[in-house]
Amino acid sequence: MNVLEPIKASCPTCGSSDVFYSCHVTCCFNHVCNACRTTFELATQSTGGKYEGVFESLGERDTSLPMAPCAVCEKADVSQLSESGDLVCSSCRALLSLRYEKIVPDRKG
Repeated sequence: MNVLEPIKASCPTCGSSDVFYSCHVTCCFNHVCNACRTTFELATQSTGGKYEGVFESLGERDTSLPMAPCAVCEKADVSQLSESGDLVCSSCRALLSLRYEKIVPDRKG
């Protein structure tokens, strides 16, 4: 059975996986790279499919981990499937791909 896991996102500037969600869900989806301080927003786009299988719930979410809204229903219930790595919305079951927006590298360092 697939288990829902937090989204695995890498910094679009340096490739580090040490990124964290820096905002509140009702505000925006701003993330920061702990390695190079690049800021960016995560978004999704529909792949056109729906997940038909069974998955085990993610449980309570660590709100500092990467998060993105569903491109179909707009809820912040997007997770990654443990077996395939595909993104799925646990609310509407849409299969999604990850997009990076508003990328701003740290110009101070």
